Amino acid sequence: MPTVEKTTGGRVYIRPLGDEFEVGDRADVNDEQAAYLIEDRGDFELAKDEPDDDDESSVGPGDYTLDELEAELSDIDDQAILDRIEVAEQDGKDRDGAYELIDARRSELED
Repeated sequence: MPTVEKTTGGRVYIRPLGDEFEVGDRADVNDEQAAYLIEDRGDFELAKDEPDDDDESSVGPGDYTLDELEAELSDIDDQAILDRIEVAEQDGKDRDGAYELIDARRSELED
């Protein structure tokens, strides 16, 4: 049974699962539900195992000053990882400056 993780967008209610999801939430689903959530919706991915210590998705923004965070973000090229970092910031220090840095990196990736 695959496990999916919400990786982008806001909170959503998934009727077949009977639950609300926001970025970072996971669920065990059948193959058909996984295909729908990943391929059709596009805001879920197959959940990865716990990140490696050197995996860039393991950036805990609260562990960095804003200058250090900016340097760390410059190496990240995946919007889903930026989403996870933003959620970690919300759950941690909740700094406006960190959100600005994350949004600036998103803008760079869109160009």
